[in-house]
Amino acid sequence: MIIFLDESGDLGFNFEKQKTSRKFVITLLVCDGADGADGFKRAVRRTLKNKLNHKKGKDRVVQELKGTGTTLTIKEYFFRQISASGWGIYTVALNKVRVEEPLRSKQGKKKLYKVRKQKKTVPVRPMFPGLGQPMEGNTPGT
Repeated sequence: MIIFLDESGDLGFNFEKQKTSRKFVITLLVCDGADGADGFKRAVRRTLKNKLNHKKGKDRVVQELKGTGTTLTIKEYFFRQISASGWGIYTVALNKVRVEEPLRSKQGKKKLYKVRKQKKTVPVRPMFPGLGQPMEGNTPGT
């Protein structure tokens, strides 16, 4: 099993600062094995080469696919390049505005960490059940 992790947002709670995000999101791409991971890498390379960096003499070369900076047409092309099975996408989103005040402090964050350490597994479900085939079990590592 190969896991790719991406996060979005920051861990701060000072919402008076303009750059403080309201949410913190962690997304996992879980591939059953090396074949699935290699398929994703190949799809990214093809999409970059054929859709974003296909013009010669461009000053700027795009190095990665960004969700917000990529058109729907390019995203559809990317998804046509990957296999329909052997992987899953999982996301955890924290609405930081709803976190109670005592948990926003350093001590509160330690308390949350201790609770998380005691819990061995967290049930998860695919964010996009129509994409990819369900993997064995419904928790990572099973």
